[in-house]
Amino acid sequence: MAQENSLTAAQAGLLTSGKTLAEELERINKLDHLSKDDQLHLSGDWVQTLVNHVSDYVYVKDRRHRFVVANHQVAIDLGFHEPSQVIGKTDLELHLPDTGSKFAAVEVAIMASKEASIDYEEKLILANGKRRWLSSSKFPVLNDRDEVVGIVGISRDITERKKSDLLQQGQNKVLQEIATAKPLPDVLETLVLTIESQMDGVVGSVMLVTENGKNLQAAVAPNLPREYVSLCDGLPVGPRVGSCGTAVYRRESVFVENIHEDELWEDFREAVSRFEMRSCWSVPFFGKDTQVLGTFGLYSNEVRSPTEHEKKLAVEAARLASIAVERERAEKEIRFLASHDVLTGLPNRHDFKAKLAEKIECSRTTGDPVAVLFVDLDNFKFVNDSFGHAIGDRVLTIVAERILSVHDRRHQSIRFGGDEFVLIVEGKDADKPALIDLMARLKNEITKTSESAIFPSMSLAALVRLVIRSTRKMPSNSSRTPTRRCSRPSRRDGMVTRSLKIQDRERRLID
Repeated sequence: MAQENSLTAAQAGLLTSGKTLAEELERINKLDHLSKDDQLHLSGDWVQTLVNHVSDYVYVKDRRHRFVVANHQVAIDLGFHEPSQVIGKTDLELHLPDTGSKFAAVEVAIMASKEASIDYEEKLILANGKRRWLSSSKFPVLNDRDEVVGIVGISRDITERKKSDLLQQGQNKVLQEIATAKPLPDVLETLVLTIESQMDGVVGSVMLVTENGKNLQAAVAPNLPREYVSLCDGLPVGPRVGSCGTAVYRRESVFVENIHEDELWEDFREAVSRFEMRSCWSVPFFGKDTQVLGTFGLYSNEVRSPTEHEKKLAVEAARLASIAVERERAEKEIRFLASHDVLTGLPNRHDFKAKLAEKIECSRTTGDPVAVLFVDLDNFKFVNDSFGHAIGDRVLTIVAERILSVHDRRHQSIRFGGDEFVLIVEGKDADKPALIDLMARLKNEITKTSESAIFPSMSLAALVRLVIRSTRKMPSNSSRTPTRRCSRPSRRDGMVTRSLKIQDRERRLID
């Protein structure tokens, strides 16, 4: 009670005797000429009345950082109705611990140095969860003994300017990451965080359309619950599939104001009921070929529609997401073409050496055999010369498909060049009996009749590296498990070259 009385007295000390501002202005309005003797003679409450009409924060704190004066704007943003409700409280009581501690640290430094701190930035979270950036100036109050007895502060809201700066910085960072070929998830996360910094109570996500165009894949959602992201991963595209699935299906933006009432969310309402989501706004983005690449989604914890500014932000985010995804796909295609054959889609000879070295090293470690099988189409030049390269390309494509079908993609298949293919065979299939069987099946599949046509003859050669397994015999009293080791193959058993020459008499092609 004594503390409250002392604070009330401190506040009252700011008041002076006199008339109200309105009364004095009414008196002065009647005067034709003003002199220094006609200055205002006001009662103390005019100061509070004046600062209450200022949109900036105006306040006075005592030596112990307690508010002794605060204007209406301070009270409202702190969640109070009247400035008097702030009196006696400190920033540590009014803000989150981290924010309150930072405010107090600045004021301690001002009191210690007796020097003002002018136009520095402060960030705080208001009682309603909204973020504010302030440009603050704080001045020490000295008594006649040159002692600091308090602080006078003025803080201006610079939130809109700060958000604009952060948006520009975020956009520049996204474009820089795109230009420097940062991984797509990193670029998209930067984009989402940039947009989130512009809104209060809103979190974002990016979903990408799968290659078949039928589903959505969760790409990034840094601040959405992990469980919810998992539920959304693989979401089908359709006319009533939430906001994102519907946006892709319609090829247009979908803004759902209330998730728990909108029919688009009817099938998912129960699943999302445990999450703090009330609204969902989704904007699709497209590639240069007008194909839908994905959606940029925003979730609000309030039941509401997006503002026009928020719509513009979502559209801009979708545009940047499109650039990032297009760049990633273009680079992926370039990397694929550098190591793969354009015609058949198989890895090319440039990738052969590295893959073979990898398989051999693995064989040395595991003791499993590995073999290299060459497939060569005889007299293929005759096909190109007689029927044209279009038919020749079609034959090569079918041969590649049939090679893959024989081993069901268990082994590495490579187009070595021209009419030559290579298989790197591993495991049991690389043993001599299985390998001979595989070669026979390849011959039968590749040269089989198809629609009254027989493919050209072919040659098969298998270069087989047989790994000799040996088990070191352990002493009978040892509890250690026998170890499988890979020994160097002998000249006789280690390397066997077998060539099978299959010549078909008939060489007819599809018309």
